[in-house]
Parts: sequence; C-alpha cells; structure tokens
Amino acid sequence: MGPGPATANSSPEPSRLVSLDFLRGLVLTFVLVDHIDDLIADQEFFNRWTLKGLGLSDAAEAFVFLAGFTFGWVFSPRIERLGLLACQRRAMTRSFVIYGAMMATTLLVAALAWSISRTSLVFRLPLTITTPAMFSEAIRETAMLREPVWGVAILVIYIVVLPLLPLFLQLARRTPAAAIGLSLVIYTSSQLSPALSAGDAGFNPLAWQLLVALGVVAGHVAVTRPRMRWNRTFVIGAGVVVIVGMLVARGVSLPALGEFTAWVGQQQRSSPLFSKTNLGLARIIHFAAVAIVTTWAVQRWPSFPETRWARPFVWSGRHSLPLFCLGVILAYVCAIASAFLPSHPVSLFVLAADAFLVQVVAAWFLERRRVRRHALAGTH
Repeated sequence: MGPGPATANSSPEPSRLVSLDFLRGLVLTFVLVDHIDDLIADQEFFNRWTLKGLGLSDAAEAFVFLAGFTFGWVFSPRIERLGLLACQRRAMTRSFVIYGAMMATTLLVAALAWSISRTSLVFRLPLTITTPAMFSEAIRETAMLREPVWGVAILVIYIVVLPLLPLFLQLARRTPAAAIGLSLVIYTSSQLSPALSAGDAGFNPLAWQLLVALGVVAGHVAVTRPRMRWNRTFVIGAGVVVIVGMLVARGVSLPALGEFTAWVGQQQRSSPLFSKTNLGLARIIHFAAVAIVTTWAVQRWPSFPETRWARPFVWSGRHSLPLFCLGVILAYVCAIASAFLPSHPVSLFVLAADAFLVQVVAAWFLERRRVRRHALAGTH
C-alpha cells in the first residue's frame, strides 16, 4: 500500500508518511473489532464490514504487509546513512521490545482468565486457566513461541523475521528480484515440507515472511520512486478479484459465478490454498488485489489521511505495538462484559465502540507524549 503523491523528499531520512500511518491505524481498528466479533460468538456484525468481509484474506495480511512496508520506508535511507550494523542493532532491539510486549500481554490475559476460572464467565474466553500449572503452561508455550495464547500469535512473525530484515533490505537495495526470489523459495519450502509447518496454532513465520518481504521491497521502492502509476486494466482486474471475494465471503451466488463461488467456499474449509496459518496462495492473491485497490484509492484521494476525521487512525498507526496489545486485552474484557448484556447486535456494537474509544484515547495520549518528547529534544 504505497504512499500518496509528494510525500518523499530528497533528504536521506524520509518524512513521516501520513497515509501509511492512517492505513496502519485503520487496520488496527479492523483487528480490534474482528477480535471482539470472534470472541463474542453469539453475535456477528463487524466481520461483514472489515477486511474479513472482502473475502479470502483479512486484516492480518494488511497488518503484516504494512509492517514490512514501514521497515522498508524507514530503513532504506537509514541503512545507507548509518550502515548495516547500526540498523541490525535497531532491528534486534525492536524484536526484543516486541517479545517483551507479547509476554506482558500474555501475563495480563492469563491473569484475567485465571481470575474468572471459578465462575461461569470462564467459557467466554478462548483461554481457560484453572490451575497454577495451566497458567505456567500458557506463559511457557508463549515464551517459547510454540503455541502463543489467543490474540498475540501474530507478533511471533515479527520476533522471528525482524532480526533478518536489515540483511534482506541490503539485498533488496542491490537486486530486488533476488530478494523476492529468496523469500519465495522460503515460502514455497514452507508449503511443501510438513516439517516447516507451524501446525494448527498461530502463524507460520516461514510462510508469512513473504508478506513482510514484499512490504520491505515495496517500502524501499516507494522511497526511491515515490510516484507510482497503475495500469487501469490491472486495477480493474484487482477490483474484480475483490468483488468476487466479497461475494464468496457473504455467500452470494450469481448465475455466472454460482459454481465457482460454491467451490471456493468449500475449498476455504479444507484446502491448503486458503490456510491462514501457512498463508495459502489464495489469501496472497486476494490480499494483493486489496492492496492494489487501496493504493489506487490513496493516490486518488491523497489528502484524506490528513483530515480531522482521519486523525485518530493516524495516531493509532504511529503507536501500533502498544495499541495492538491493548486491543487484545480489550477484546478479552469485552468478551467478559458481553455476559452482562443482552444477546443482541446493539450490545456488540456498544462494546466495540467503547473499546475503540479507549484505543483512541490511548493513541491520543501516546501521540501527545511523542510530540512533547520531540519538542524537548529540539530545544537541546
């Protein structure tokens, strides 16, 4: 998902990309409401209107790709200015920060699950902890990246892949085709070899690294060639893929596509092509179509991310890690709170709206602190 026009400059360090911050914040909101929808099983509303409702991929693909894009956008000039080793240290530090955030979130949600283990609310959560041994197991399995607790598994991708990204970016700066080819070899190996599969839980980093790698290359290209023009036929084709995916997701059958949509719906439940754990090829193709359409829309309306209405999403996008972890905790809390409300879509909407407002307030606070810190740094 590329930048809007006239956002890059000739300086070694690129300016903040408001459209990128906006998209990251928007995807974080999709992740939040999808998580709430998933946990409150007796109601379903938001899934039909977030990226899940567009078909074969969802917010997870966008979240991972945009993280790779951000890395490519920020580190492409930085690696030239500071050198590979300095960027490697920053990447390692960030990986440890993400690991610490994942473990802190795990401790909080495990403690929450344990606190309600002797009540009827225990069945509201995807995590059941009734003994100290179960608590220790949840922490241990997450710490060892084997089977993280519900909600934080996607962070494993960053923890595993991030330390390798400076080397990958160095290769991409010299030969983008070779970098993408290397990533494709790793991805293909993860699809063909059961030994490289992560099983039924979480996200397989060896498969999902492909989206990170594609994002890194796209971010690097956006710095060097900020204005990209899409072929109209290409964009229309991507739009058709998105529309067909939406029809499949919503169970709509058209005479011309009836058999095809029925076949896709059946394959989604069993075929490796649609696997979320191992990032099936069908999910990649669908997300690519969504990304192309989104990039076209951002370039067509470049000023929208800078409007007042988009500001909360921009704030969220600039602080994605703490707000993602907060969103996981909020989803658990909403699942418990739903037991005290009528089983109705309005209840789901109220809970999601409250969680979103909490996330916006947190984003506002973090952004104010960031601005104040930069202002103090500028005075010295």
